[in-house]
Amino acid sequence: MNLPLDQVIRRVIRDPEFRSIAEESGQLAADLAGVRLADLAAVLEGDLVTLHQRGAHPLLIMQLAGALRIDPMRRFAAEQTAHDLTTEATMNITVDHQRCEGFASCVVTAPELFDLDDERSVAVVLEPVAGGPRTHALALEAAASCPVRAITVLDPPVEEPSLHEARPVTDGVSPDAVATAVEDDSMRRR
Repeated sequence: MNLPLDQVIRRVIRDPEFRSIAEESGQLAADLAGVRLADLAAVLEGDLVTLHQRGAHPLLIMQLAGALRIDPMRRFAAEQTAHDLTTEATMNITVDHQRCEGFASCVVTAPELFDLDDERSVAVVLEPVAGGPRTHALALEAAASCPVRAITVLDPPVEEPSLHEARPVTDGVSPDAVATAVEDDSMRRR
């Protein structure tokens, strides 16, 4: 599965198996992964800004998961496959101008999505932002590259068909008619 780093980190942090084992193990988990206990605490709190400020690499979360013999990504394979099939839709990307310090890492990562406002020295989103999975992944990568975490990317809404709409209709026969016929047949066989 090919996920942007930001998504991988957030999913691992939310994984209940990873959280419970890491919380129970404490110092042992940190020692196994070769990281500081304070970094483990920041991981469990989902505080990626603190990790960045402490100079810890975000991938230490995966290092912790590996040391604890946990594969948190297996639960998300089906979800990612469904996400990859999403058609083009408008994404909601925002830049918190109070946090943005004008590092422009988002502009370097995704120049088609971001630009730097020279007057205010802050990043701005180029509108409108529409695209499929590749554009969404690029936006997430740009958000992950922001050292002050000033960028938020919200997934576009995905309409899911109701169960009735998802049923196939074959040869002009409705799903209800098929269900009734099956029920009648099973009653006759008794």
